[in-house]
Amino acid sequence: MRIFIAIVFFIIVCLIDLAFTPYFSLFHIKPYAIILFLYFFTLKFSPLSALIVAGFTGFLYDIFAPDWFGLHIIAFSTFVYVEIALRDRVYWERMISLLFLFAGAFFIRLVVDVPFYAGFLKAFTSVFTSALPGALINLLAGLVVKIIIDAKQKNAI
Repeated sequence: MRIFIAIVFFIIVCLIDLAFTPYFSLFHIKPYAIILFLYFFTLKFSPLSALIVAGFTGFLYDIFAPDWFGLHIIAFSTFVYVEIALRDRVYWERMISLLFLFAGAFFIRLVVDVPFYAGFLKAFTSVFTSALPGALINLLAGLVVKIIIDAKQKNAI
């Protein structure tokens, strides 16, 4: 049942991320809902299933953005792999663990978004106009999701 719920949530998040994020852009910066899904999925499920989901998700995103095929697979898989490697070293129930979400979102946006800009100056400015604000949006969304999850867990006890 738990896997079924994760699969349904994965499909919903992918649809939201691929189809509706152009309508949710904030200052022309689109949020990546899939980063939040991968972050929380990796914390709750086995490392192998998290890597498989990250690779499959990257493949889906590369199908819809074939300019640099394989870039999403590398970015999502690396993000999940580092989170798995740090799983025993970070106390994930604390809010400070969301800094990893910020760093991961910044890394994914840096790898995926920045190479599309031509020239060094545009690539450098895109770090401050696209990657950093996008990572902040993901951090704020992750904070909201973390607060909701924590409140539901306290009510369940």
